[in-house]
Amino acid sequence: MESDWLKRNKSLRGRNHSWLWFSNTSVLAGYTCLTYQSLLSHFPRGVYAVGSRPSAGVQTVRASSIDVLAFHLAVLGIAMLIGYGLKQGLIAIESTSQKLKDLNFLSGIPLFPLCMAGGIVIQVSCFTIGLKPTNQPIN
Repeated sequence: MESDWLKRNKSLRGRNHSWLWFSNTSVLAGYTCLTYQSLLSHFPRGVYAVGSRPSAGVQTVRASSIDVLAFHLAVLGIAMLIGYGLKQGLIAIESTSQKLKDLNFLSGIPLFPLCMAGGIVIQVSCFTIGLKPTNQPIN
């Protein structure tokens, strides 16, 4: 049985699975009362069975059209671009007057609040065109 077990788990040694290697070694050496089968139940892998899938929240877009994470990263990127554009606009305004250049006030505004303002612009524009958040499932 030991050689069969070693054959099945040889591929794990080269990978970064030190926690699994440690557990397997403990089972092999007899340092634990777990068996190999009970060890597999402590470290589940693979795909959930259809009846035992946990709830992962409510999807905001159809999975067939675009990945949810990609959609939210795109919205975040657009908000950041709007904030960056506001920052560049403030720097351009500041460069028009020597008095503003001496104060160095507009170019000292951090980018983060301007990106938050970009997010507000996106939210207001979504409400304006009729995209409202909903908790109802998509049919």
